[in-house]
Amino acid sequence: MNHLNLKYLWLSWLILIMSACTSKQYKINKLGAIDPIHEIGSPLFDRITIHLNQDYYQADKFVITTNNNEKDSPYIISSTLNDKPLKNWFIRHSDINKVATLHFEMSNQPKCL
Repeated sequence: MNHLNLKYLWLSWLILIMSACTSKQYKINKLGAIDPIHEIGSPLFDRITIHLNQDYYQADKFVITTNNNEKDSPYIISSTLNDKPLKNWFIRHSDINKVATLHFEMSNQPKCL
């Protein structure tokens, strides 16, 4: 599978996740019964904007950006959610509802935790 196909696969997965959030499962989430997590992996795009349905989200869009996103830099060395450092390698679905930007700093060397 080439790099371009992986980009479309990743985008398809992301769209599937976001569209599932407008289902009954998300309606339950609004009541506080479920707060799914989304695990973070190496992004395939430099920037992507996901426009959110205002019937289900407080934010109007969710933007994912990267710095130094090259083929030879597959490692996430830091990530921020609305300019605040992430302490985990996942975000809660409720965070997507509240925030506007997820940013990744990429490197060719892994960062030891």
